[in-house]
Amino acid sequence: MTTHSLFDNRVSKDLGVSIPILQAPMGWIARSQLASAVSRSGACGIIETSSGELDAVKEEMRIMKDLGLPFGVNIAQAFVRDPSIAEFVIDQGVKFVTTSAGSPTKYTGVLKGAGLTVYHVVPTLQAALKAVEAGVDGLVVEGGEGGGFKSPTPVSTMVLLPLIRDHVDVPIIAAGGISDGRTMAAAFALGAEGVQMGTQMLSCAESPVHMNWKEAILNARETDTVFLNQRHSPALRALRTDRSERLANMEENIFGEFGDPQKLYFGGDMNAAVALSGLFIAPADYQQGEAFRIIYVHVPSAWLSLFAYSILFFSAIISLIWRIKVFEIIAISSAKIGALFTFLALVTGAVWGKPMWGTWWVWDARLTSELILFFIYISIILLYNSFDDYRKGAKAANILAIIGFINIPIIHFSVEWWNTLHQGPSVMKFSSPSIAYEMLYPLIFTSIGFTFYFITALLLSARNILIKREYKSSWVQSI
Repeated sequence: MTTHSLFDNRVSKDLGVSIPILQAPMGWIARSQLASAVSRSGACGIIETSSGELDAVKEEMRIMKDLGLPFGVNIAQAFVRDPSIAEFVIDQGVKFVTTSAGSPTKYTGVLKGAGLTVYHVVPTLQAALKAVEAGVDGLVVEGGEGGGFKSPTPVSTMVLLPLIRDHVDVPIIAAGGISDGRTMAAAFALGAEGVQMGTQMLSCAESPVHMNWKEAILNARETDTVFLNQRHSPALRALRTDRSERLANMEENIFGEFGDPQKLYFGGDMNAAVALSGLFIAPADYQQGEAFRIIYVHVPSAWLSLFAYSILFFSAIISLIWRIKVFEIIAISSAKIGALFTFLALVTGAVWGKPMWGTWWVWDARLTSELILFFIYISIILLYNSFDDYRKGAKAANILAIIGFINIPIIHFSVEWWNTLHQGPSVMKFSSPSIAYEMLYPLIFTSIGFTFYFITALLLSARNILIKREYKSSWVQSI
């Protein structure tokens, strides 16, 4: 029996190869040097997008196309925030795509509508059923033995693979713990029609990573991996090193100490140093690098845009019911300062979004509702100033402010109610914060500082308005 006839199944046909082995989409590593070697051997090389370096990724795809080799692309949704990533992949002429680290409903329809074959990576039966319902062509069933990012509640390939096979009819690629012919045969016996390999590919001669890492893999024992960050998401499995041993028992989210992966991958430093510098003590983000530091302006500004409106709302109610002039003044002062912080949140969000999402603006639920808040603030200010009688202007503005408050819960819950590019809550949620404490504490300090600034600016603004209104009063003239 020939190799071709032995592996003539649905996966090999979907991949367009003679051997149904898929190379794992490792960030920065899964590029043309490794992918072309895999594809030349009769298997399927994969080009990654998780690095976010889409210009470089486009060039890697061009190289693969020029070589005339079959290949696929992975869209790691948690790491690629560009809203046009599906169109980007389609435009490169790719025929096979795996999606991972996100909802299968997000890109499956668009990709399949363009004629691409789509497999989704799943760590549980529930995720598999959701992916099949979304219309994927196949599944990559990934057990907890695999390296890299994982579910915080891992299930072994031996358990997960036959469980999912019993519930779905689509072709399955097995991943996690697959390293040779025997483990591939075992996966086939459990219901797979193909396998995905990562660590094995990582340590091969054609892999671009530093020899120190390859040798560490080859010299590792069966107990030389550790499962990290299990109390948070995502968790990950890593090679046992001094660094990973130290992080293994951390209660906090470890990603503040993830370090610089490229120093490990290509520099060979198996214990790459933690970057404990910046604004002022926060380390760089493990994936976003230094660009994430705008969080220390963006998040406090966004928080104060909502807090200022809450002050405005309650002041407007008190002013309308009890007609207390001081609260009229506090209301309009809050509107002016709130508009400033909302504008700042929108601008810093756009600056942050450009490198992370690949665009300055998208009509995302969170961004759109925040923009509506800005227009509400401006409308309140204009309405207040459109009356010669400031008491009438204040009354009209306060009524609008009360009506506009409906937008505040929409802003807060938009990331939970709708499928958005904007990340969900990281700090203010019922469970423990998902942001590393090395980043959380500076964020809290800057938020407190911004809040004190808001209070100071509010009091000064209210004082100035009050003096302007009462400039004929004896108490003002005595100042």
